[in-house]
Amino acid sequence: EIVESMLISMDTTIISPATSGTFTNYCDTYLNSISDLGGIDDAISYHLLNLRIPFLLSYELMSSKLTLNLGGYIQTPVYTSRKSESLSISRELINGEHLCTYTKLTDDDKSGGNVSNLQSGLSGSVEYRIGKNVTIEAGVLKDLDNLFYISDAPFNREVEDLSPIRYTIGLKYTLNNTSETEKQGRF
Repeated sequence: EIVESMLISMDTTIISPATSGTFTNYCDTYLNSISDLGGIDDAISYHLLNLRIPFLLSYELMSSKLTLNLGGYIQTPVYTSRKSESLSISRELINGEHLCTYTKLTDDDKSGGNVSNLQSGLSGSVEYRIGKNVTIEAGVLKDLDNLFYISDAPFNREVEDLSPIRYTIGLKYTLNNTSETEKQGRF
């Protein structure tokens, strides 16, 4: 009997890349400032919606009140998004003077880029039954594979190896119409 109910998960990963280097000033006058743009967030945000197929072994403790689940999963992304902001400077020559304007660029890439199409991982959770069909669950998931496959494509420039650990807590409701005698007769 499959008791795992989390088949779709939404994960958000935010990565702040290190910035280094010096910028050469080719501008005589700036027509605005970076603060006029409301600042630039240099973090890159990845949003992943995964279809997950779990494989679990469950062990019941305390008269079916407490359950320990151990297992694994395979998952594939259904939706991906990579959001980032960057700064651009446009320069114009007017009457021998270089006038510059700061512009905030927002990139929202939903192409999927270098997100690996099949990922696997390990999972573990503890469940405590608080009602006939209601359970509180706390768990951990560890991806075994890199979320990205390595290449020179733009979606993967900042990240070469990312296999996160996720912690979960939730409330689970089980829809179950079978009686206790029918449950005992099943394997």
